[in-house]
Amino acid sequence: MSWACFLHESIFNMNTDHTHDPSLRSWVESASAPDCDFTIQNLPYGIFRGEDGGGRIGVAIGDHVLDVQAALEDGSLDLPGDTACALCSATLNAFMGQGPLSWKSARHAISALLSIESKPR
Repeated sequence: MSWACFLHESIFNMNTDHTHDPSLRSWVESASAPDCDFTIQNLPYGIFRGEDGGGRIGVAIGDHVLDVQAALEDGSLDLPGDTACALCSATLNAFMGQGPLSWKSARHAISALLSIESKPR
């Protein structure tokens, strides 16, 4: 198997799991709006400008952005060291380079944090 085939299979053939369950709800009210693009089932990563003007990794939820580094620093988000370190970067490069196991770990933790079953912080 070539590297390109392996990469394609590992990225594009990932199975859905409990974080994609249509009945899952978030405590972020705007994430439950009927026309919402960023529900708890769709948690896209992106870069936003922090208060210091630098780039920070965030996750869109409803009409808000979860500041991943802030969530890690205040203890509301718990991830393995390498994953947490990569998500405190100004770019997604290191995190994307970690692969599907790291991505899944982060998705599960972020989904749990934003779930209606957790307490908002």
